[in-house]
Amino acid sequence: PPMIDGLPPIAVAKVAELSASQLAAHGLEGVLRWKIEYEPFWAEFFQRLTDVLDEVSVGDALQLVRVFAQLRSVHLDSVAACVAKVCDAEAEILLDLKETDLAYGAEALATMQETEALAVVLRVLASRVYRLEIPLATRLLDACRQVLTHDTGTTAQERMIEASSAESSDFADALCRAVVEKEDMPYKQVVEVAEATARLAEANLYRIEPRCGLEILFQHALRRGRTETTVGSADVERLVVAARSSCKSQVAALQKLQQQKVQNATSDVLAE
Repeated sequence: PPMIDGLPPIAVAKVAELSASQLAAHGLEGVLRWKIEYEPFWAEFFQRLTDVLDEVSVGDALQLVRVFAQLRSVHLDSVAACVAKVCDAEAEILLDLKETDLAYGAEALATMQETEALAVVLRVLASRVYRLEIPLATRLLDACRQVLTHDTGTTAQERMIEASSAESSDFADALCRAVVEKEDMPYKQVVEVAEATARLAEANLYRIEPRCGLEILFQHALRRGRTETTVGSADVERLVVAARSSCKSQVAALQKLQQQKVQNATSDVLAE
């Protein structure tokens, strides 16, 4: 969009007149599109947020935590109020929100180390994970792993992290099972989900057991790899590495598949 007096349109918005929902959208545009760091801009933003805090919905709160996660300086009371709205949200309200909004909000909560609110959102997301784009879902798994492996030092925080760990494990398991049901999913995305879940398992945040989602996913990848000629040895090698750090029972079969892929590629080259 064209500039106004050398400034982006967002810089001349009448912030004092914005509703809570409009303010959340305004803040998101500021951090994601324009990457604004100008302190007076955010001072005005937080002043207005203080005025409309009682009007902030759960959906608004999830958008606002995405804003907070990007800023170096925030209004702590406003942050606490928004996080509390997510923690206290009923499942029915969260289920009315878009999956992408929930996932982006969960990622921000992980970045902010708000593990209690993170667990609430992950619990809902696990039932709708099949609707998420794979890059976003795997990025969320990595964000959870990073925050849940921190040493907190207090019993209360440890309990919250334990709850969040259980929810992240359930989310990962549901994601693996959802991938298995999608036969047309690009093979590289299957690999990415296996790798992200394996990293979670390596951090002791996902339990490997017979017929767990990750084991089923490795078996699914193995079957597809055997029948699809477009699957290359490099992708299978990534699966071998992931299985070694998590689901060791699948390593031998994957290694055999990798060797077959290498042999097939060599034969194709010689045939030319």
